[in-house]
Amino acid sequence: MAKHARLSDFRFLSTHESWTGSTVRPKPQRDLLSPSYYALEKNRVLLCAASNRKLLAQSLTTRFKLCRQTRLEPAFTLAATTACIALGQRVEKQDGLPYLVRCATKKIRAQNPDWILHANAGDDLKRLHFVIYPEHGNAVVLKFSRVLGNNSPFDQEKAILTALDKCGIEKCRPRLISRANTPAGTPYTIESAIEGGRFGQRYKSLSGTQRQHICDSVCDWFCELAELSQNSMGGACKRVDTEFESHGHCPPRLTNVPTIITHNDPGSWNFLLTTNGKFGLVDWEGADITGAPLWDLSYFLLDVLTLDKAGRLDHRIRKALDILAGQSSSVFFWNQLSKAASRLHIPEDFIRPLLTASFMRHARSQELRKQRAISLGNPVNSSQYLHGCIFEQMRLDSRFEQSWGLT
Repeated sequence: MAKHARLSDFRFLSTHESWTGSTVRPKPQRDLLSPSYYALEKNRVLLCAASNRKLLAQSLTTRFKLCRQTRLEPAFTLAATTACIALGQRVEKQDGLPYLVRCATKKIRAQNPDWILHANAGDDLKRLHFVIYPEHGNAVVLKFSRVLGNNSPFDQEKAILTALDKCGIEKCRPRLISRANTPAGTPYTIESAIEGGRFGQRYKSLSGTQRQHICDSVCDWFCELAELSQNSMGGACKRVDTEFESHGHCPPRLTNVPTIITHNDPGSWNFLLTTNGKFGLVDWEGADITGAPLWDLSYFLLDVLTLDKAGRLDHRIRKALDILAGQSSSVFFWNQLSKAASRLHIPEDFIRPLLTASFMRHARSQELRKQRAISLGNPVNSSQYLHGCIFEQMRLDSRFEQSWGLT
């Protein structure tokens, strides 16, 4: 084993073997233009931890909570996970960089940068990304598809980030640098990187006062996003009515609710938080320029207020329903929504129909995702998530029959 692993070699550790030096073996290079070159084999993970810059993998957490790290140089981490993650360090020649990293260096005019490859857990539609650290200047993120032809999330993110620029929304979100395809058809985007660690992990370690401050800041930012991006007065009313009708319920017939830009997946996994309280929201590929006010805010609050139940979806759903019904942790939730509704000139009695329409939309999203995967020839078995399950549970709960319009 070379003392300093070459990143383009992609050496591996097998998760089902105990660690010994003999388990490290080179993988033949694949076609540099193929997304499979970066999507490493499932249940295998290589963390080649560089000693320079910020590339050392200090704490890898997996769903199976199995993680151990040796003290070799470069260090290797062995983890039981369905995700594949490769961390990289600078190589001597630019030809040793992965193809997509070389594409980025031309766009950002950087030579021979440090880089990290994050192969996130998820189905074949889940994008992978490099974080690229130029020797001079700020880090950038290069996102790319696991499969060919999956252009829509990249085009959608480009459109949304451009719309955010036009609205003057400058804080707490990435900036688009480039959107392109490789000659083989792999779509990718290059964006500015946002500083911070995963919101959920850092939030749990904060005091009550610190949590209140962070949530107030996020809620204020959602209101600012709504104020600057609102358009088509009354347009959101049609969206809400359509959702109710598609689920067999009488539409609430709201009036004068504008459409706004909504992220549609602002859970703690998409927020990054710094130690000094700054935050940023990433992954805008599912965003919508015709969303409704309070959708993102309620999504974020329900996720944060049920973090203590993480790992048990049924417990999170139960707690979320109690919050919506005015029980557990509901005072903070409803105070934030009422404050936002007042700021956005939305009547109090519109809040519940707006939230219900949001839950209806998320109930449909998983099926739509499966259909898109099938159209690309990559069937997926998407796991359930909190907001996609709430509506069906609300229909079974008598607390939501009348005041929520679900009679």
